[in-house]
Amino acid sequence: MMNYELFKGIVQEKILEYMAPEYANATVEVTTVNKVNRQMDALCIHNNDDKVALNLYINQMYEQYLETEDLQNVLMDAAKNFQEAMQNKPKTLEELDFESFRENVVFTLVNKEQNREMLKDVVHRDYQDMAIIYRWVVSKEKDGISSTMVTDQLAKRLGVTEQELFERAMENTPRIMPTKVTSLQETIMELFCQDTGITMDEAKQMGMFDLGEEETSIVWVVTNEMGVNGASSILLTDEMAKIADRVGTDLYLLPSSIHEMLAVSTMFGSPESFARMVQDVNMSAVSLEDRLSNNVYFYDKEARTISMATDVPNKKLGDVLAEQSVRYDNEPVR
Repeated sequence: MMNYELFKGIVQEKILEYMAPEYANATVEVTTVNKVNRQMDALCIHNNDDKVALNLYINQMYEQYLETEDLQNVLMDAAKNFQEAMQNKPKTLEELDFESFRENVVFTLVNKEQNREMLKDVVHRDYQDMAIIYRWVVSKEKDGISSTMVTDQLAKRLGVTEQELFERAMENTPRIMPTKVTSLQETIMELFCQDTGITMDEAKQMGMFDLGEEETSIVWVVTNEMGVNGASSILLTDEMAKIADRVGTDLYLLPSSIHEMLAVSTMFGSPESFARMVQDVNMSAVSLEDRLSNNVYFYDKEARTISMATDVPNKKLGDVLAEQSVRYDNEPVR
């Protein structure tokens, strides 16, 4: 079993042997990339004829190697998936429609302490123990979106300020990524139906879930219709007000991940107990790249404001990783 450093060197040396002939003279560099919540070692494979270079993350390849102990298969899978990704490669910035930028910038939330290095080069706004960052949605398809993070360099090139980005994102986010609020029971039912292939109506007819009266739900899941970066929906004050009006009390907000928040009436527990639960779930069930915070937040129904309900000493998100799949960077090169 190779250690990581040896694996990294061999992968850099051997990957082109598993690529198509047109990549025989491609350059392969190992770079460090600041991704959300973690730094990644990336193979940057660039052919002279390509305007776009995609990153292949060595850390995730190594995880596959540890599971299978089959280096050849890891390299074959990586080369195959990489070439498929190149066939659907994103546009370069020169090919993108700059005029559409202001209508397609959205915001997301990330952990501030965990992403301190990344935030040095990214336009952001501090928000509690988190940071609001901005993404330019280049395309939106049924199965997902393609977007690029707004760095300081890109913002300067586009001639936009952070304040303008925030105002535009506040308008665009609910339009491009509409908020979705469901009871926890209904969310569990949706996941069950996805796994089993049965419809929601069939599950209800079979009596598999007793949803009861929606208004009596204790826990509400706040995300967006795509289920991607949906925790930022709490920044939309009108949507949060609707939940609080439905529940009839102030709320505690529990960061399930960067993709969703849980909203709970303040009548059903203390923020400290909820914070312990959030941290336990983060460390045991949420991959590092998806973790948002170990804290709990307070939504004031009357003031329509959010503040921190806890201030846990562990501001970073830990180094225990849930299982991850190999991913490819789908952002245009700068």
